[in-house]
Amino acid sequence: MVVEIRKAETFKTETLHSPGTLCVIKMKTQIIIFSVLISCQLTFGQVLKTELIGKFLVDSDFNFVELINDSLIYSSLYQVRDTAKYEIIGNDLIIKKNEYEPNTPLGYKVKRLKYNISKQTDSTLTLISPSNFQLEYKDLKLFSSKIFDFEYIELEYLTPWSDNRLIRIDNQGNYYDKITYLPLKSRRFKRKHKIIKEQLNDSEILILKQKLADYYSIYLPFERGCPIDGETSNFVIKTNGQLIESKGCNLSLIHSKLLDYLLNFKLAND
Repeated sequence: MVVEIRKAETFKTETLHSPGTLCVIKMKTQIIIFSVLISCQLTFGQVLKTELIGKFLVDSDFNFVELINDSLIYSSLYQVRDTAKYEIIGNDLIIKKNEYEPNTPLGYKVKRLKYNISKQTDSTLTLISPSNFQLEYKDLKLFSSKIFDFEYIELEYLTPWSDNRLIRIDNQGNYYDKITYLPLKSRRFKRKHKIIKEQLNDSEILILKQKLADYYSIYLPFERGCPIDGETSNFVIKTNGQLIESKGCNLSLIHSKLLDYLLNFKLAND
């Protein structure tokens, strides 16, 4: 901002009448003129960095945001892994999500969810949620996923809807899978057990280590929420010189792929 001050003088003539006297007084008036020259930049909102388009961004719990293009987003922002349309208005990322609504002509209504863009770089995005929580995301590639000194992994999988599993695989190639199931013709709803023991070869162990890296197993959160009648998956992993334990039901998109891989381990490697 530049401010320039100028002073100007004007003269005003006044005539005063008094007995026997005519006085003419010239009065000088000073006028201060302020000339303000303002230079400013008006900001109408942020422009989403093009470098973020196509990147898979995650937070510390591996909740994710992926901007597929300049109008389509894939995320877990609203508790559901789904795609939705979005737009940038001012400093806000507006997600337009279809919600079931039986009393409308189309059977759904469009809900607009507003997330304020607090900060962004080429590989990070910070949002403020509608409930005023700060959500910090960064490019998945910035997380180190290397696996070394692997010793073993255990998975306890419990569900009311299908077979329960207890899987253990160690670095010597010992594969153990205890399957607890309910026979189809059981009248007393008494579960039975089946145990599978196998010896894995070097190639299978190498693939397992690679999958543990691909699915960022070392970032499994210690506790995960569980809905009513949820499927519980409890992990114990001894690797990278640490013991990783994770208990609960809800899994991020990436960690759910690890669960699927372990439950279908023999099928995946046959």
